[in-house]
Amino acid sequence: MNARTALRIGLVLWSAAFILSFVDFRLTEASGDGFLSGMNKLGKFAIWQGVAAVVAAGVWVIGLRFEKRTSQRGVSRIPGIIAIALVAAVGLFILSANLLGGRTVTSSPPEIPTKDQSQ
Repeated sequence: MNARTALRIGLVLWSAAFILSFVDFRLTEASGDGFLSGMNKLGKFAIWQGVAAVVAAGVWVIGLRFEKRTSQRGVSRIPGIIAIALVAAVGLFILSANLLGGRTVTSSPPEIPTKDQSQ
């Protein structure tokens, strides 16, 4: 198999895994209660993105076979750049949530009447 064919197959596999991560996220029913509701969806998304990142690394390596400054070498970098951008976006989202803080509750939760109070 030559480098061009390997690059094409790698790009198709990466595209399939990348797109499937969003499709599977959308089609999966949320499970769990309370805070953990929907974590199964995030887990599946992360797994598919992990598969896409591994394929992107392989495509990057395949791109090393081409001469510098060629379009094939440039195209082979796109999946890796998108994977790095996704990781950076998630990291910045978590960092901004920690720096900006969340909404703080200053009042105590309402009391639940007990058997003695309801009479």
